[in-house]
Amino acid sequence: MRVKELRDKDRRLGSFPVVVHEIDPNGPPGAAVNAETIDLSPTGLSVRCRRMIHVGRQVVVLFEGGGGRPGAGVGSRGHATCVFAQSVYARYLDAGMHQVGLKIVPRPMNAGLERWLRERKVA
Repeated sequence: MRVKELRDKDRRLGSFPVVVHEIDPNGPPGAAVNAETIDLSPTGLSVRCRRMIHVGRQVVVLFEGGGGRPGAGVGSRGHATCVFAQSVYARYLDAGMHQVGLKIVPRPMNAGLERWLRERKVA
C-alpha cells in the first residue's frame, strides 16, 4: 500500500532551540514557550515543547542566534530571526512533552503584534 505524502517539501531533521509565542489576533503575542525543532522545511517545521499549541493557533517562532539564548537570534541586519506559522497538529509525546506541527504562513497584521516585533527588533 502506498501512502501519499501530504507535505509539499521534504523536511530535514534538525534540533535547534527556539522560542514560540502564540499570537493574539487583537494584541501582542502571549508568553514565551521554550521549544526545540524536530524537523524543518521551507514550508513548515515541527517542534517539541512542554505546552500543547492547539490546532489552528498562529504563532511566531524565534530562532537562537548570537548569545546562545533562544529568541536572541540576530540576522544579517541586526534583527532577530523569526517565522510565522499555524499549528496543524499537536500530539502528546511523553514526560509532559508535546510535538507540534507548524505550517509557515504570511505575517499576520495587527497593531499589538507590530509593536511587539518593533520592541524586540524582530524582522
